[in-house]
Amino acid sequence: MIYPVKISARDAKIIPKLVEANIKRKGIKTIKAIYVDSRITGYMFIEGDDVDDIKAALSGVRGVNLNPLGYGKVELKALSEEEIEKLFKRREELKQEIKVGDIVEIIRGPFKGEKAKVTAKDEQKGTYTVLPLEAPVAIPITIQEKSIKLIKTSE
Repeated sequence: MIYPVKISARDAKIIPKLVEANIKRKGIKTIKAIYVDSRITGYMFIEGDDVDDIKAALSGVRGVNLNPLGYGKVELKALSEEEIEKLFKRREELKQEIKVGDIVEIIRGPFKGEKAKVTAKDEQKGTYTVLPLEAPVAIPITIQEKSIKLIKTSE
């Protein structure tokens, strides 16, 4: 079974290593895989046969949130392969395709609410260079992909 586990997004690279060290130290044999995907931030997936062994591997690791509400029993809910495929497919559908020349709205940061035109795209860094349309002086701004929303395509 595959279990999603809520983790601190900023520590997503180190938490799986800490869990793996826990597994080796405690001699747990029922955990088969640990997976973190950059498309689904804040979650780690663990495949294993025994829920108690998974809880033991996660215990004591900072950044793992086994009880997000802060009270009650800790429950790990297994996901089927179909549910996981659906989750990843939905994330891919939500991703917007923004091209040079498109009109976007800035949804985060100091320029929140401003409309801008995309002048350049850096796919490796995931950033866009935009020119605010309503600003008195046209100064190019480099902004993250998650901070803009497509309003109108250039086509």
